[in-house]
Amino acid sequence: VHVPSFSSGRYSKLLNYNGAILAGGADVYKSTDEGITWNVYYQQTFPNDISALSNVDGKVWLSSSYTNAYTTNNGINWTTVNLNKYVYDFASYNGRIFAGTESWRCFYTTNMGFNWMVCDDISEDVKCFYSAGANFLAGTSQSLYYSTNSGTNWNLVQPYYLATNAFCGNPSNIFAGTLVGVWYSTNYGVNWSQTALNSGNVKALQTYGNNIIAGTWSNGVYVSSNGGTSWIQKNEGLSGQNIISLGISGNTIFAGTESNGILKRPLSEIVGIQNASTETPSAYSLSQNYPNPFNPTTNIKFSIVKTGQAKLIVYDVQGREVQTLVNERLQPGTYEAAFDGSALNTGVYFYKLITGTFSETKKMLLIK
Repeated sequence: VHVPSFSSGRYSKLLNYNGAILAGGADVYKSTDEGITWNVYYQQTFPNDISALSNVDGKVWLSSSYTNAYTTNNGINWTTVNLNKYVYDFASYNGRIFAGTESWRCFYTTNMGFNWMVCDDISEDVKCFYSAGANFLAGTSQSLYYSTNSGTNWNLVQPYYLATNAFCGNPSNIFAGTLVGVWYSTNYGVNWSQTALNSGNVKALQTYGNNIIAGTWSNGVYVSSNGGTSWIQKNEGLSGQNIISLGISGNTIFAGTESNGILKRPLSEIVGIQNASTETPSAYSLSQNYPNPFNPTTNIKFSIVKTGQAKLIVYDVQGREVQTLVNERLQPGTYEAAFDGSALNTGVYFYKLITGTFSETKKMLLIK
């Protein structure tokens, strides 16, 4: 689903900010109602792509070809900083504010942008930063670095070819979106290993609970619920789209694209299915939901033997479709889907698993 009329063109930056979503294209827009209505947050005199849109210590910092600035009052006033560079990301660490630029340099300031110093150890385009406990990470157009002394010196991570676009996770379990899929580190960014998403250009990452959501160039969106051991492609409506940013506001996930504006989708449709096991089961199966009876949520587990399209649909007692929980191409494995009956009345409901060669229906009871 597209957001309103301003959304045509490139939206390279989305930012989750104080419950709202900020979208950076030629200008910056803000929505507080999950993308139904939008207001101008920052308007440029000479429109060009917003290259950076970052939350730095509670302040929004942005960059374009014409300016670098920040706001302390939710976009009402902006302060221009003294950095004549095209910036990809801003971040703060141990009293310093860092700017990753396209000029093959990383800079930092200790006085809110009045003066800037260069990080001598990095001579590549810096795309993103991440604070990992005692370490500070920088992803570049060619590799990945970490610093143990607040960015004064930087160490090159091996393998050296980890060109990095985005980070997510927590300090002890970090994920990096790279030119060769998603990688992870469990020692604060010093060493990295590939996840099962081991190819493709991953441009954006988001976390939601235990889920990792990856936006890719030309291959849509992938979700992992088990730390990257396996991934499910969530590509409905994204055929041919180049995803370059992701954002979450309330119950909605947003995807900024290269040329087709911003698209949105209910978050429940993205993270509603979990991969419980990647082992190939001996037979198709549909388990009884648990708990049962339930109020208002329950879980449904099922097994898939062969790669193919699978549907899991909930019906009422009159056979009317209530909700489609799953409608996608799944690989062999055991899956678990969550069903929320908050909007339904007490009563009996049915859920049905449909594949190319298998179909089964079971009954469940909602009691309020």
